[in-house]
Amino acid sequence: MENKTNIIIAGVNKAGTTSLFTYLGEHPEICPSSIKETCYFLPLRYGNAIEPISTYNKYFKNCSDKKFLLESTPGYFYGGTNLSQKIKETLPNTKLIFSLRNPVERLISFYRFKKNHLELPAEMTFSEYINKCKSYSKEDFKDQTLNPYFGLEGGKYVDYIKDWESFNPDDILFIDFGGITSDPSLGLIDICNWLKLDSNFYSTYEYDTHNKSVAVKNRSLQKVALSANKKLEKIFRENKKLKQKLKTIYYKMNGKKMQEQIDENLIKELDKFYEPYSVELLKYFNDKKRTDAPKWVLGSPSVPIS
Repeated sequence: MENKTNIIIAGVNKAGTTSLFTYLGEHPEICPSSIKETCYFLPLRYGNAIEPISTYNKYFKNCSDKKFLLESTPGYFYGGTNLSQKIKETLPNTKLIFSLRNPVERLISFYRFKKNHLELPAEMTFSEYINKCKSYSKEDFKDQTLNPYFGLEGGKYVDYIKDWESFNPDDILFIDFGGITSDPSLGLIDICNWLKLDSNFYSTYEYDTHNKSVAVKNRSLQKVALSANKKLEKIFRENKKLKQKLKTIYYKMNGKKMQEQIDENLIKELDKFYEPYSVELLKYFNDKKRTDAPKWVLGSPSVPIS
């Protein structure tokens, strides 16, 4: 769409991108896509072709009066230079937001999310999951069916961040997941300043957490619920209160507390595993003279997620 600026929350999975999409999508100058993840460019991550641009435009058909168009497909981050270049060629006036989370905490959240979405065996433990992830190479993950086991690989941010260097550095903003969760208003003000938007909208905004993983009692019922949520996403995005009421009722009926305790020694092992990648990531930010490196990259240890 001409004379519009596209904002794409392009990474990463399980780093608050749903909440960020919701918060930004309610700003009066921003028009969100009709569904959060258009996945329009995602086929390029797996070596496949994308559809005509008219398909992408359909997600924004009611946005004629807005200055910014917003979508969020966090899987884009891992799509390589073919994907990043295609975004730049197709949508030259694009701003990119990458939310980065402590990789161990993101890994645990990713694992629980995939279990919640019935993409992993119910009996699989976190330790077994890690071993399964380790059995695949980066090259193996070009097979989209292996995405449930991308959890460990997905925390090696420095291996993927360089694929976005063709964009003007000023058109990229890195967000610390911890900041968005602890005080989202500060993060939103930073984003508004970056986009040259009025941030006063968020001074009285009511924040809520979105897309939090919950364990379920009955997997068959969960399968029906997931299908319904996907089919009705457009309606739910237009009727947030309705979705919240239905979600509350559903989880009272089929939700349960996460029972698996993550071993602290395994957490320490994973911290050590990711340490060289985090060191390289910090070096990358310093070399590029960027001031938006996430705080966790400075060395804070991971903690188990309750």
